[in-house]
Amino acid sequence: MLATGALSAAGAFTGYTYIVTFLGEVGGFSPGTVSVLFVGFGVACLAGVGVTRAFLDRFPQSALAVAVATQAAGMLGLYAFGAHQAAVACLMLMGGTLGPVFMTTQNAMLHCAPGRTDIALAANFGAHNAGIAAGAALGAPSSPAGC
Repeated sequence: MLATGALSAAGAFTGYTYIVTFLGEVGGFSPGTVSVLFVGFGVACLAGVGVTRAFLDRFPQSALAVAVATQAAGMLGLYAFGAHQAAVACLMLMGGTLGPVFMTTQNAMLHCAPGRTDIALAANFGAHNAGIAAGAALGAPSSPAGC
């Protein structure tokens, strides 16, 4: 679970490093439209958490698998359809999974360590944050030597 959450965060945040440039240059969206798309991204994240909440206790393993698969589908969809209006739907898929991936790993950690939830939650936060840092590092543009 921890590895899945960390890898998912790393992949997502590597992609997020380029998303503004991607939507502008490949998708042809204006800066104002990109801002509106990110509002939709946030709303999709909240909606994804609400939908996942309904299934999490009954299907914890499936909830994580669906969230990660949907995240991957959104990212692959952006790659395939980035120059089309379908990019908006793909971006919303990515947004709809941002919260649920973390939520499902957090839920799994609480079930794995019911007596020491503080340590389990800290491990999940740490793994997720390590994934974010790795994604940002992987996506960061390289600077010339000496800078």
